[in-house]
Amino acid sequence: MKQNSDFKYWCIESDLDGILYGIFIPLNLSEVEQTIDLSENRHYEYALDVSYRLRCLHEGLVSLQVLQKMLMVRDYPIDLKKDVINRHEWFRITYDLILYRFTSLRDYAYQLTNSVFELNLSGLDVNLKKIKNKLSSSDSYLIDFLERIKDAGKNLRDERNVLAHEGAFSGIEDDELEIRKTLSIIEESDKQLAEDLIGFQDYYNLKFERLFKDLIIAGDNISQILNDFCDKIAPEFKQRFDMKQ
Repeated sequence: MKQNSDFKYWCIESDLDGILYGIFIPLNLSEVEQTIDLSENRHYEYALDVSYRLRCLHEGLVSLQVLQKMLMVRDYPIDLKKDVINRHEWFRITYDLILYRFTSLRDYAYQLTNSVFELNLSGLDVNLKKIKNKLSSSDSYLIDFLERIKDAGKNLRDERNVLAHEGAFSGIEDDELEIRKTLSIIEESDKQLAEDLIGFQDYYNLKFERLFKDLIIAGDNISQILNDFCDKIAPEFKQRFDMKQ
C-alpha cells in the first residue's frame, strides 16, 4: 500500500475564496444571516448563496482525503467493540463512496455555476444541458470547464452509472464472489485460517491498490480543474456583487 508521503490534500484555494473572504471577514456571518434583511441587501443574499455552493464544493473535494484513509486500512476485520466490519464489506462501501463522491463533485460545480451566473435553475434542471441553454455567448468559455469537470474521473463515474442504473458492480461480481464474501466472514472469527487461504487477502489487496491509484489520479485531476474553474468565475461573481450594492 502507498506510504503516507503519497497522501494527497485536495481543497479549493481560489480567487473566488479570496473575494468571499473579503466580503465576510468584516462581518460575523451568523449575524449577517440573522439580522440583515436580505430582501433589502441583495448583494449579501447573492454572496451567501454563492458562498454556500462553494462550501459544498470545497467539502466534497476535501472528503476525498477521507476516502484515501479508508483505502489504506489493512487490519481486518475492523473492530467496532460490539460488532465488526469485514474485509469485503469495507471494500464495497469504500468503492460505492468513491463512485458517488465524484458524481457529487460534478453536481456541486453545476450548482455553483447556477448561483454565480444567476441562471435560476432549480432541482433536477441544474444539469449541463440546461446550463448551456441558459449561458450567453460571452460565457461560452465556461462550457469547456464544465465539460472537463464532467469528464474528470470518467471511468469512476461510468462505473457509478452502471451501479446506480443497472445494479452491477464493475470488477467485483464474478463466479467466486460468494466464496470471498464467505471467507471475509470466516476471517471475523479466525484470522489465521483466512491468512492460510491462498489468494484470499491478495485479491482484496489488489482491488484496494487499483482503487487507490484511480482515486489519486482522478483526485489530482479534478482538484486542479475545480481550482482553475473557481479562479475563472471569480471576476463574474465580483462584477455581479458590486452591481447589486
